[in-house]
Amino acid sequence: MSDIQEYWNKWILEWEATSYEGGHPRGLIETLASRVREVNRRMTDAVSMISPVIHGKTVLDLGCGSGVLCALLLQKGAKEAWGVDFSQEAIQRATTRTRELNLAERSHFVCANVLEIEYPKADITVSLGLLDYLTPEQVRILFRKVRSPYYIFSFLQRRWSFWTLLHVLYTIHRKVPVVQRFTSAEITGLLEAAGHDGYRIDPQTSFITRLPPNSG
Repeated sequence: MSDIQEYWNKWILEWEATSYEGGHPRGLIETLASRVREVNRRMTDAVSMISPVIHGKTVLDLGCGSGVLCALLLQKGAKEAWGVDFSQEAIQRATTRTRELNLAERSHFVCANVLEIEYPKADITVSLGLLDYLTPEQVRILFRKVRSPYYIFSFLQRRWSFWTLLHVLYTIHRKVPVVQRFTSAEITGLLEAAGHDGYRIDPQTSFITRLPPNSG
């Protein structure tokens, strides 16, 4: 088991509960961190962009965690949702979540390393946060495996600001094994090396997208 896998196995459910589900963080540092995280904005923006084109489509969520995004997209009209994550606890929670929401028949979750498996056929691939913990070579491998006509990825930008400094200090405090930041030019190089074109990189929102023209 890699260091980053071990880290997220221990932390993923608590992190998602405090980031997406209104849970109460433990301790002062986690409380402060939860107030400045942009994950809710990232999730909201991604759903907003995908929603106009999701009806009747199959979506694949790489690094799906506990299935929050899969459930939201199913509720927005996706035909099916596949989620892949290397945390068994997260996959179990994702399965429970969709069952409780009566979405189990349209959802499928796989506990696996996203770099090592063949992806199920999907119309749209989404991944929020996964690239933050992959090396450039691993990102290139992942992009090569993505075959869906449309996709949306988030990434951490390599640009310095007060908030970036706080994030760096927080990751040091948390002893996160890997945190990877990219410039737009680096992302472009990795996408082109993997054979992709027709995508858009938005430096304001830190999204990589290839979506139909009528998406948000």
